[in-house]
Amino acid sequence: MLTASRPTSSLATLQTNNYLDTAKGKFNRDNYDAEIHYVPTQNSTVFGHFSFSNGDIFDPPSLGAAEGNATNGGQLGNAFTKIYVIGVGGTHGFTPNLFLVGNMGFARQHLTAESTDIVADGAYGPNTL
Repeated sequence: MLTASRPTSSLATLQTNNYLDTAKGKFNRDNYDAEIHYVPTQNSTVFGHFSFSNGDIFDPPSLGAAEGNATNGGQLGNAFTKIYVIGVGGTHGFTPNLFLVGNMGFARQHLTAESTDIVADGAYGPNTL
C-alpha cells in the first residue's frame, strides 16, 4: 500500500533518482486593527487598541498520498485561526522628568489544525492500522 502511494522521482539523473517537492500551500489571512487616542489634559493621554486576525492555512504533504513532512515547514494539513487582542493604557506627566505610564491587555487565540488524512477519511488510524 505504501509503495503504491509513493510519488515518482522528479529529478532523475544518471547518478540519482531524487524527488523535489513542488506542492503549493496557501496562507490566507485577514487582519483588522482599530486604535483610539484621547488627550484629556496637556499632561495626560489615554489609549485603546483592538485587533482581530482570521486565518486559513493549508500546508500540503510533501509525499502526496503517502503524507510525509509538511511542504512549507508548518503543521501538515488545514489550519484555521482566530486571534483577538485588546489593550488599554495611559500616560501622565507630573514634571518634565517624571512620567507615569501604564497599560494592560488581553489576547485570545483559537487555533485548530487537521492533517489531510483525517479530513479525507475521518478515521485514518482505525481503518489503516
